[in-house]
Amino acid sequence: APECFISNTSFVDSKRGNDLTAKPEDPCFPYFTISSAIFNIPSPTPWNIQLLPTIFLENVNINKNDITINGSGPNSVINGTITSTGNNVTLTNLTLNAVNISAIIVTTGSVIAEDLIINGLYTNPAATGILINVFEPASLNIDRYTLTYTYSQGTLPYVFNHPGQLSLF
Repeated sequence: APECFISNTSFVDSKRGNDLTAKPEDPCFPYFTISSAIFNIPSPTPWNIQLLPTIFLENVNINKNDITINGSGPNSVINGTITSTGNNVTLTNLTLNAVNISAIIVTTGSVIAEDLIINGLYTNPAATGILINVFEPASLNIDRYTLTYTYSQGTLPYVFNHPGQLSLF
């Protein structure tokens, strides 16, 4: 059998992955969920999470430092919220879809995001309507992005809440 090994990288595929049989550093045995790939990162980091071009229906909690989540372009889609408490976290080459929830929440640490498509849809007047939340002392820098924000009920909600540092380029 061919050797499949890429150091410091886990692979995630919501079509053919399996969280029970996945192996870090082995693209032949991808994870099913991003959350499981993060949970099973062997220390030490830095570590790459490579997403295949599929749709992921999950909220992702990044609670480790030096993590890169790299999509395979606009067809690597996360339908849920990414919450980060880690330092030196990178999100790149992804589509984020948020329906009545935030797309990105950074409570502590630092996140760099590049080449993102962020879609927010708010149909519930009880939803907070905040697409991107950055709290003190956290920071979020977004470079090369497309942002779509649609609301259908109530008053115009906040797109950004950033008592922490938010930079858009």
